[in-house]
Amino acid sequence: NFAPLLEHLCSTKQIPRLLLQKLTILKLQLADIFLQTLFSTWLGCILAKQMALGTEQIRNTFYVGLLHDLGLLHIDPKLVSKQEDYSEQEWQIVKRHMMISVAIAKLIHPFDQEVYLGIKEHHERCDGTGYPKELHDEQLSFSGQLIGLADIICHIRTRQYHNSGKSMAHIMPYIQINLHSFKFESYQAMYAVVQKSQLEIGDLLNRKDFMALPKRLILQRVRITQ
Repeated sequence: NFAPLLEHLCSTKQIPRLLLQKLTILKLQLADIFLQTLFSTWLGCILAKQMALGTEQIRNTFYVGLLHDLGLLHIDPKLVSKQEDYSEQEWQIVKRHMMISVAIAKLIHPFDQEVYLGIKEHHERCDGTGYPKELHDEQLSFSGQLIGLADIICHIRTRQYHNSGKSMAHIMPYIQINLHSFKFESYQAMYAVVQKSQLEIGDLLNRKDFMALPKRLILQRVRITQ
């Protein structure tokens, strides 16, 4: 049962006061990022619990979730909310938010080293396509990967699926086609959570041949464009 653990983690007695203050400022200045922070923290911890990670690792995932985007508070809000492509200079500025978040975390509390590592790595991907260091699977911690996956799911859910009637179950094909971007254990946990939630996954997801799904989707796309 995840609820008692989450309630314990969310206790104001457990969360450093300065972190609560920072989250309040985030809510006032960057409301969308604040909501994403809460969603990703919640889902990241659920995935960590599903993976049977220890209490300490779940706690670290919780704090990575709350802390990982606080650095955006120290970047021009117009840049943070920009919808168009970034210039190279703007992109370099935005990418600094991880290290700013780490600096903020160190000022707030002497967290476990995995927390700082997870903040640095939440934009890294297991296939080496992430940033800032283009690390690979075996070089990455679980907490940063879980929060990174949760961020992407939140992005799809709130931007692409907004008012569409679709649920998180409809995100599974996207995760499957990007399977090598995340630790496989994270993918397994997300699939198990969707199954337990009894959301309708639909015909796109077939456990017996899920590895063939990317090819099937690509062929469908080719047929559509012909």
